[in-house]
Amino acid sequence: MKASVIICTYNRAGLLKESIQSVLEQDFPSDQFEIIVVDNNSTDNTRDVVKELSEKFHIPIKYIFEGKQGLSHARNRGIQEAHGEILTFLDDDSIAEKQWLVNLVSGYDDPLVVCVGGQIKLSWVSEKPEWLTPSMEIPLGKLNYGDTIKELEYPQTPFGGNISFRKSTLHKVGFFLPHLGRDSVNLLSNEEVELCFRIYREGWIIKYIPNAVVYHRVSPERLKKLWFYHRTYWQGRSNAILDINIGNNIYTKLRQYASEMIWRGIEKQENDFENKCDNRLVIGYLHQLLFPQRDNNIEDGFQRFRVFETFLSEVIKTYTRLVMHKDNDLKQFGILLKENDDLLRQKDEQLRQFESLLKQEKEQFRQKCTELTKAEDKFKAKCMEVVTKDDLLRQKDEQLRQFESLLKQEKEQFRQKCTELTKAEDKFKAKCMEVATKDQDLMRLSEERSAGRQRLMEELRQKDDKINEIMNSYTWKLTAPLRRLHALLLR
Repeated sequence: MKASVIICTYNRAGLLKESIQSVLEQDFPSDQFEIIVVDNNSTDNTRDVVKELSEKFHIPIKYIFEGKQGLSHARNRGIQEAHGEILTFLDDDSIAEKQWLVNLVSGYDDPLVVCVGGQIKLSWVSEKPEWLTPSMEIPLGKLNYGDTIKELEYPQTPFGGNISFRKSTLHKVGFFLPHLGRDSVNLLSNEEVELCFRIYREGWIIKYIPNAVVYHRVSPERLKKLWFYHRTYWQGRSNAILDINIGNNIYTKLRQYASEMIWRGIEKQENDFENKCDNRLVIGYLHQLLFPQRDNNIEDGFQRFRVFETFLSEVIKTYTRLVMHKDNDLKQFGILLKENDDLLRQKDEQLRQFESLLKQEKEQFRQKCTELTKAEDKFKAKCMEVVTKDDLLRQKDEQLRQFESLLKQEKEQFRQKCTELTKAEDKFKAKCMEVATKDQDLMRLSEERSAGRQRLMEELRQKDDKINEIMNSYTWKLTAPLRRLHALLLR
C-alpha cells in the first residue's frame, strides 16, 4: 500500500466526520491508501462515526483505541498500525483539498526525501477579531512558506497538522517523543519539530509542497485573549523542552528573551496584547527550566515562581524607567540637534535649488545634444544623397563617353560617305561638262544630230534615274542625319 492517512482524535466526533469525508474524496487511487483513526480516550460517539463511514465507503477505515492520553502516544500508535509506505497526518478539525494526498506523495521523488509537509490555511468558523494580527495566526495553525516547492532547513519545518514521513525512516530515527505533544491537561507541542531535527541531523531532506493544502478550522473559544495567553505560555514550556532535548544553549536563549522583553517595554509597541503574549512565552520557558517535573510540591513551586516573575517584572520596569529618564536627556539634546537640523535643512534647500538649476542645465544640454544629433543625422542623409547623385553622374558620364564614341564612329563614316559623294559629284560635273560640250556640238549640228540628241536625252534620263536611285538608296537615307549634323556644325 502506498499511503496511510492517520487522524488522531479526542472528543471531536462532529468535526472528525468532515475530516474523514475530505480524505475519502481524495483524487487518489482508492486501493492505494488507508485511513487510520486513533481514538485517544474519547467519551463521545467517535467510534460510531467511524463505523458509519466505514460501512458507507469502500476505502479501508481502521479504528484504533489508544488508552495512553497524549497526542504523541496516539500518533505513535497510528504509526505502528499503518501499512502504507508514506504516513500522512491530518488533524481531526481540518479538511483536506482533493489533491492534498497526491501532492504530498509526489514530493517523495528522491530517496533522500523522508519528510514532506504542505500549506495550512485557516477556516474561520466565527468572525475574526480586529486585534488578531497576521503573526498571531501562526499559533492557530497557519503555515505558508511561499508558493514554490522547496527544501526546508532546520529550524524551518512543516506543522503537525499537515505532515508526512517515510515509514522506514521513522523506524530508524524513532517516533514522536511521548513527553511532548498535547494531552487533556496541557498544550505542549514541538513534537514534530523535534522529530524533524533528528531527520535533518541525519542528512535527509525535508520538503515543502505548497499545493498540498488543508484548512484548519478555528473554533470560537480559540479567538479569546485568555486562550492566547495560555497557548503562548505552553509554547514557551515546549520550546524549553525542545532546546534541552536537541542540545541548544538555554543560557543564550535566556539572554535573548531577556533582551527582547526589555526592548518591548521600552519601545511600547502599538499591539500591547501581542507583546504580553510574547512575554508569556518567556515566562513559560523559565517555568519549564525551573520546574521541569510535576510533583506534590507544585503549588509551592508556582508560588516561588510567581515571586521570581514579580521580581523580574519589577527589574524590567525599573530599567525601563531609567531608560525613559535618559530619554528626557536625549530630548533636550534633540532640541539642539533640531536647531542644527534647521540649518541643515536650509543648506539642503539651497542644495536642492542648485540641483534644480543643474538639472535644468542638464536638460538644456540634453536638448542641444538631441538637436545636434538630429542635425548630424540630416547631414549624413544629405551626404548619402550627394554620394548617390555622384554615382548617377558617373553613370551618366560613362553613358556620354559611350555616346561620344559612337558619334565619332558615325562622323568618320559620314566623312567617308561625303568623300565618296564629292567624288561622285566631280564625276557628275565632268559628265555635265561633256554634256554641255556635246550640247554645243549638237546646236551646231542640230539637224544632223537630232536623232543623236534624242539618244543623249535618253542617256540623261537614265543618269537621272540612276541619281534618283542613289538619292533614294538606304545609304543616302542613312547618312541624312549626319549631313544635317554636318550642316549644323558648319553653322
